[in-house]
Order: sequence, then structure tokens, then C-alpha cells
Amino acid sequence: MDKITFLPLGSVVEIKGDAKRKAVIIARGMAVKFEGGYKYFDYGGCLYPIGYFGNQILYFNREDINEVVHLGYKDELDDKQVDAINKWISENDMERGNVIEIKNKRKNSGENK
Repeated sequence: MDKITFLPLGSVVEIKGDAKRKAVIIARGMAVKFEGGYKYFDYGGCLYPIGYFGNQILYFNREDINEVVHLGYKDELDDKQVDAINKWISENDMERGNVIEIKNKRKNSGENK
């Protein structure tokens, strides 16, 4: 697998879709429990300008990003963290999550999340 170049924490991105929502990236390399197992997503974020509210976090991947609106802070510590995330991904046999697949399954099951 190729090394992923993650956006820095604090970056604001526009998510693809009908609503064209903006999200602030607050986490990277997220393992999410789904259907008795785990899937990973490139990013976890909160809605802009609302922020983190309750337990609502958006999970998305780099291909779900329409535009980077603002780039967060990045330094050598961030580079080390990105290396650690890439190492974790390469060492764990975890399927990558798909936002559209999860939305469709929730829609078909009647969940409102």
C-alpha cells in the first residue's frame, strides 16, 4: 500500500455530496466498529461551524473531500504521527470503510444516522 499523505489536524474541508458540508478534521486513521468488525477511515471530523456536538463525528476518506478550504498546522511532530498512522494501517488487516456503503445500509435498515 502506498503511504497516505494525511491532511493536518484542524484542516477544514468541503465534503462531497448534496449538502456540501464543511468539516474540521479532528482525527486521522479512525478504526470504527461496523457490523461486528472494524473498518478504518482516513479522517474523523466535526461539522463546521458547529464543532463537536454530543457524539456526532463524521467519518470520511480522502476521496470524499471535494475541496480543502483551510490547511491546519503541520510540523515535524505531525510528520512523525502520519508515519505512525501509515505504519499502523500497513500492519493491520482492516478493511477500509466506504461512506456511501454505510449510508445505504443505514438508509435501508431505517437508521437515522
